[in-house]
Amino acid sequence: RVAQFAKLGVRTVRDLIEYFPFRHEHRPKSQAIGTLKVGETATVVGEVRRLRAAGRFGNQTVNAEVADGTGVCRVRWFNSPYLLEKLRDSDIVRLTGAVSVYGRFASLTNPTTILVDRDDGDPLAGDREGFEPVYSATGELPGREIRRIIAGVLDAAVSAVGDPLPPALRRRRQLSPRAESIRSLHVPASAEELAAARRRVADDEVLFFLLARRWGRRG
Repeated sequence: RVAQFAKLGVRTVRDLIEYFPFRHEHRPKSQAIGTLKVGETATVVGEVRRLRAAGRFGNQTVNAEVADGTGVCRVRWFNSPYLLEKLRDSDIVRLTGAVSVYGRFASLTNPTTILVDRDDGDPLAGDREGFEPVYSATGELPGREIRRIIAGVLDAAVSAVGDPLPPALRRRRQLSPRAESIRSLHVPASAEELAAARRRVADDEVLFFLLARRWGRRG
């Protein structure tokens, strides 16, 4: 992956952890299917039923029902025939998407789909709101691979990150530590934490730019 990352300007571990996502996809905490409301973005966890495909090969729509004991949700994935190999009836899935209505049922179209391993126990254990980072990617280096590689080094790398700002200045400007902000930009625990991380990194960028201009004038 070295050459592929180099095309993105990433050549060191520092470059890697400072390769920040350009946006985050909000993953709400899951809710019961019976409580879904049209127009909201929601996450549900349920059992796949009546999985089937419609249309010609290469342009198939995959259809299913997902149930959780409080209701049934109709789900459609367009141009996703690979799901017929990934999913089976009775599988447990976590779906996130915009809620619409299809006949008498709530419906999700092309939701983000995560297969939940039954062997992991209660699929709702530890369920919480999430923010998935979305990185600028290439055809040979997709975003999911960038996420995987960054996650593999993040803990060790941020422990070595120093902070150019003294604690007194951070307190006065109400800025979080740089290492903490870098971690939060990749794996934010809340919207508030993400906003604080963005503010700190943006503040650093302005500071570094002003210092570079000042040093340039002296030179």
